[in-house]
Amino acid sequence: MGIDVRIKKTKEKLQSTLLCLLEEKAISDISISEICIKANINRNTFYSHYKSVKQLVDEIETRFYQDLINRIITKKDENRDNTSVLEKLLSCISDNKKISKTLFSERGDSSFLSSVVDLILPHILTNWSETLEIDNSEESILYQYIKGGIVSVIQSWILSNCTLEFKDLANNLSKLVICEQSAFLV
Repeated sequence: MGIDVRIKKTKEKLQSTLLCLLEEKAISDISISEICIKANINRNTFYSHYKSVKQLVDEIETRFYQDLINRIITKKDENRDNTSVLEKLLSCISDNKKISKTLFSERGDSSFLSSVVDLILPHILTNWSETLEIDNSEESILYQYIKGGIVSVIQSWILSNCTLEFKDLANNLSKLVICEQSAFLV
């Protein structure tokens, strides 16, 4: 049986209100009272759905994360080259610009974009440690370097309102990942 329409609308209102507040201030500076006042919902209603602001943020992130998983982890036989995986990630971000811009900004959850990139990297870096013949410490360094670069580029792209087409950015990032991996072949 589906979720009650009233519950769904209340949750959507609370989530939308939180996202609006995150445009102005950090998560840590937002109170339940402030969300309730701005959403015109009483505190008891808030507490009937969430225990904290963090739980509300977690639900927004989980929904976004699930959308991303559904796009990236599809049929086994589907093409999974670097560019296509990155395109799926960037397409999801582009389709959810407001949420992405808010969550991935300095006022949002700083670890969320990093966890999103952790989701896609295994699909990009398949068999790379064997191919590059690198040990665990080199693998860790390369992984963190590539991850940090992708996170930084995506944050800049989002904050510039996704001005570059996501397919072009995916292609550029894919080339950079290949170059970074190739550096270890020397």
